[in-house]
Amino acid sequence: MILIGELAHKTGLSVRTIRFYEEKGVIESVERDANNKRLFDDDETVHWLIFVRYLRKTGMSITDIQEYRKLIDQGDDTIPERIRILEKQKTKVLADIQEKYTEIEQIDHKLNNYRNGVDGFL
Repeated sequence: MILIGELAHKTGLSVRTIRFYEEKGVIESVERDANNKRLFDDDETVHWLIFVRYLRKTGMSITDIQEYRKLIDQGDDTIPERIRILEKQKTKVLADIQEKYTEIEQIDHKLNNYRNGVDGFL
């Protein structure tokens, strides 16, 4: 068992974010020690929160993560629904990547114009 500060260090999340995730049910409420400090399962919670961090970086909402977590807690019968949620997020990320490529192409076009002595908006 580890304290919230160590969990924050291991996951790259702030203590405030971890408390928020606990409040929202993204992570389960935890037991507390004699001094009322939160105690977290080391491996399982660390791995889960690192995955949550990646999901958030992809733009997944807290609501979707909450839904995903509830499905995990319900057991293996929910795997098809979990796959659907992750496939939906993957599709969104791929679309975001394609949009970034288009943005890079536009910047490259402008750079080429400048390098070839062409100024203006086209």
